[in-house]
Amino acid sequence: MSKSRSLPSLEDLKVKFEESKKNEIDKNALIEKLFKENEKISDRNKKLESRIISHEDLEDVYRKEKNALEGKVRDLEDVHRKEKNTSEEKIRSLEDYRKEKNTLEGKVRGLESQMAHSTFVLALIDGDLMPFEDRLIKKGLEGGQEAARLLKQNIKECLKGRSISESTTAIIRIHADFKGLARIYQKINIITEAVVYEDFVRGFNMFDPFCDYTDAGRGHRCDPNAKLNVSFKLLVNNVHCQQVFFGGCSDIGYARALSSYSRDPVAAKKITFLKGPEWAKEMRAVKDNLDVHSFENTFRKTALPRSNKRTPLTIEPPTPKRTKMTVKKESPASEDLVLVPSRTPSQRRSQGAMQSPPPPDLIEKTLMKLKWM
Repeated sequence: MSKSRSLPSLEDLKVKFEESKKNEIDKNALIEKLFKENEKISDRNKKLESRIISHEDLEDVYRKEKNALEGKVRDLEDVHRKEKNTSEEKIRSLEDYRKEKNTLEGKVRGLESQMAHSTFVLALIDGDLMPFEDRLIKKGLEGGQEAARLLKQNIKECLKGRSISESTTAIIRIHADFKGLARIYQKINIITEAVVYEDFVRGFNMFDPFCDYTDAGRGHRCDPNAKLNVSFKLLVNNVHCQQVFFGGCSDIGYARALSSYSRDPVAAKKITFLKGPEWAKEMRAVKDNLDVHSFENTFRKTALPRSNKRTPLTIEPPTPKRTKMTVKKESPASEDLVLVPSRTPSQRRSQGAMQSPPPPDLIEKTLMKLKWM
């Protein structure tokens, strides 16, 4: 008898059916996923195919890119060449500039060295308005040398604290009316005879080659005013002149001449007023813009008496005018004629109030005017 095969149970069949169903679902899901991936690959292939260029086209692109790059290289080389030429020209110009600069600096150093040996300070003094102390005048020759030494010493002290070397040469020029001063000194019993004053002047001039005490005399264009005015205008603008010490502040004429310099900042720094016995009213406004210094134990603190008032200084004196003359007969019977200067209205008004003899300066001017007739 043959052995019988056992049939699967219902439960087993059910389990197998469920497994088979699940596998079918997974298979369908996998097939669907494969289709989607296939579509993506197809899309990518299409995009790649659209980007594929033939070999000839690739050579054309390469050739164009190469030509463009070579053109840029040539342009850059041209720019580099131009910049190089410009730089070389600038370098040559800079070298020429340095050579010229060194040459000019050498010249400047040479000029500065020359100026350092030729610079000076100047003292211009009106001897009539800035008289030396009586004790110096009385000593004669020795007093003159002492006066020059004191002036040099005071100038050196005054230069301290300034941008001027104390070893700078000091030039001293004093102009005075020798005859008038000697007469005044004798009149006030400072000296007994004029030779003492002459010895004082001689001693002053002997002390140093740069010390000059000169006789300016008195009269038109030959008094200390004119001498100092010419020297001042000549030397104050001299580049070698570092400082000007000016003594003569009691004369109105100097105020007129110096007012323009006091308004110039450059010139004003170079001017130092020496304090004298007194200040002219017009000079007080000028000195406010300038340096003022006092030389002690050198000049008198009080002014000397003056017999004649000095004619004020003018920078450009006017041309002498002819004096209008009137003819006056001394008597009806006389044929002699006398020339009398005509009077101004103010002179005619003052004539009745005060009759005084004309000063010597007026007589001298009148005689000079008569020569022009």
